[in-house]
Amino acid sequence: MASLQQFPSGNFHITFQFGGKRFKRSLKTKDKRQAISLRARVEGTLRLVELGRIELPESVDAPTFLLSDGKTNQKAVIREASLGDLFNRFFDSLPDGILEPGSAAMMQIHKKHLERYFGKRLQLKLLKFSDLPGYVSKRAQDSGIRGRKLSPSTIKKEINTLRAVWKWAVASDLIPKTTFPSVGLRYPKTDELPPFQTFEQISKQTKTLDPDCTEFKDLWSTGFLNKAEIEELLDHVQKTSRHQFL
Repeated sequence: MASLQQFPSGNFHITFQFGGKRFKRSLKTKDKRQAISLRARVEGTLRLVELGRIELPESVDAPTFLLSDGKTNQKAVIREASLGDLFNRFFDSLPDGILEPGSAAMMQIHKKHLERYFGKRLQLKLLKFSDLPGYVSKRAQDSGIRGRKLSPSTIKKEINTLRAVWKWAVASDLIPKTTFPSVGLRYPKTDELPPFQTFEQISKQTKTLDPDCTEFKDLWSTGFLNKAEIEELLDHVQKTSRHQFL
């Protein structure tokens, strides 16, 4: 933030921090309203520089540039917000501990897939609805678990990660204030698992199946214990456990 101070001469001076240094310059005005307006413009330019939206020309004095509202003989370089850059800034902006380690790691995986498809240099503000179905279709052909294709729920999570970065970029004034273009986006139909069954029922159905096949794994993923089996398990744990809390 910048601060104002009125000197005995009546002129207002502005003080601000930039690049680890403290600067003080005269605004050459005795009008308080004008001084407040100039301070707001300096703070706005400072924010754009800190966010990386504006890059200062090498030969321009920083305070002069900021006080001129970014208007000097040498034009500032305006950086477009790329997908890779925004992802990096998004993760850097997250306070420590706001995400569980597992969630943060999963979002980093989503980042890699999104950058692989769209490219790190994609200007996120140019992303439109017609770009998303292609991503969904491509990812739907990739391998998932148990010999299946990637699940629609995983693809939705990746799109949601992209949406989170989009919303953050809008809130940070890095891209125009528009809605994430996913309204009406469709995902592949989810493969339904077999109904839940007892271990006895599943044992009969899997006798002749290859343990490595998808059907075998799907059936055993839906097994549950009946009341007698639960009692037997609890008795076993009580008798053999070496940990009192169990």
